[in-house]
Amino acid sequence: MEPKTIVTMLDETEDRRGVIQSISKNAQPSDLFQALQLASNPQPKQILIRMIADLGSEENWSVLSPFLRDKDHRVRGAAADGIARLEAHDAAGAITAALIAENDGSVLAQLSAAAGAVGASSAVSALLDLVINGDVATRRAAAWSLAEIADSSSHSVLLEAVAAEHDSTVLASLKRALARTAPAGE
Repeated sequence: MEPKTIVTMLDETEDRRGVIQSISKNAQPSDLFQALQLASNPQPKQILIRMIADLGSEENWSVLSPFLRDKDHRVRGAAADGIARLEAHDAAGAITAALIAENDGSVLAQLSAAAGAVGASSAVSALLDLVINGDVATRRAAAWSLAEIADSSSHSVLLEAVAAEHDSTVLASLKRALARTAPAGE
């Protein structure tokens, strides 16, 4: 299937379900990669990112990572989610860089979750800041990621975060992170 045709179909169709099924059935991965590069509108980019993540190949993170810097926050969020779904550990540096540079709250939550999914220990400092200063969704995602990464250096900040947290879902994630980062014997 021609990449240009894929983009045109996604751009010009209101009800995209049938189009997405057709593309999924007929397009090769390389067609999706090229279509993503050609797409200029956020909606087709988001759809193509999801389709590429659905392929399930961890190596596809490198196709998605440039979209962590897209001008549209929805595309950046979709790229973070796609990389998280791929659990691409090689993407840790790209996720950390995007997390540090991001200022949109919804994307921060998605990047925070992606950091945990890829085991981005390089993101611990940024996640600790977000677990204290982020909105509820971002704090929850950051706490979950800190539990996944389980870096013992985060334990003291997590103790402070538990003392200050009022949201029960965030608190549950923080307690899980505390348990996973506790020094031996505690």
